[in-house]
Amino acid sequence: MQTNRTLIPAALLIVSSPAVAQTLTGATNNPQIGDSFVLQYSTPLSPGGAGTGQTWDFSAATVDSTETQYFVDPQGTPGFSTVPNADLAITTDFASYGYWIANNSTWTDTYGFAFDADGLQVTSSGSAAAEADGLGTLITPYGTVSNVLRIRQENEETTLITGIGELNVESTQYLYVKPGVRFPLAIVSTSISTVFGIPGEPVNDMVWLDGSTVGLAEAAHHAIGVELYPNPAKDRITITYGASSSAVQVDVIDAAGHVVRTEQLSQQPIGINRVDLPLNNVPAGIYLVRILADNGDQGVQRLVIE
Repeated sequence: MQTNRTLIPAALLIVSSPAVAQTLTGATNNPQIGDSFVLQYSTPLSPGGAGTGQTWDFSAATVDSTETQYFVDPQGTPGFSTVPNADLAITTDFASYGYWIANNSTWTDTYGFAFDADGLQVTSSGSAAAEADGLGTLITPYGTVSNVLRIRQENEETTLITGIGELNVESTQYLYVKPGVRFPLAIVSTSISTVFGIPGEPVNDMVWLDGSTVGLAEAAHHAIGVELYPNPAKDRITITYGASSSAVQVDVIDAAGHVVRTEQLSQQPIGINRVDLPLNNVPAGIYLVRILADNGDQGVQRLVIE
């Protein structure tokens, strides 16, 4: 049995970055049970610079291999007993499992688990810490996406195999995210493994979402990415959206094009923000939620009210 912990972070509620001076909320932008994502692995490119106004150009990325990741209910999977707080399990075409743990606080996470592998006792522990360090435009092989937030994550993990020795892995990941897409648009990473006290050579990796991913075309089309939760909704929704340091207006629009609910928000921090919107007295039906910034940027997401 192979038991993994995904290196992709789970949920970031509030993170402040001195370089960008922004906030990031991810409580409604996580993968959900039933989601699947086609990942393209590529020869690594430079992660680019930090700060606002960046252009990260990955248009030269070429596909070395492809993998599909499936997000499933963790209960009943082979390694669930080692990570009982997992919100999701990740499996691939090769049937190994990783686990996704929502963090619901600032993005500093420690973890540990143990399991038996072919009679060997394996104990693992580690930590992950991250901050949003850039905001800009991501150019990919499938097109250009604006208002993308970059997150830098540092991971350290130690695995002890009884009777054999210790393995240490240190890695740095850059994740490029936008509301409306429940998986990073691209990930660039570097890791170094130390086996029995002997450090290895750095390993560089790059992966990006296939252009057919649900929500990706819409995220590329709209300047502001928007994610709604829950959807379908009843009396309230949480809206996660990207902001470029401007005041925004939230509109709920019915099928006839009438605005049935409006919320004015003051200037928001650069990055990804969240607002709770009551839906009292809004009849059941299909609507559009529109985020309109005072600089003309906008984003739209379909909403079902039951």
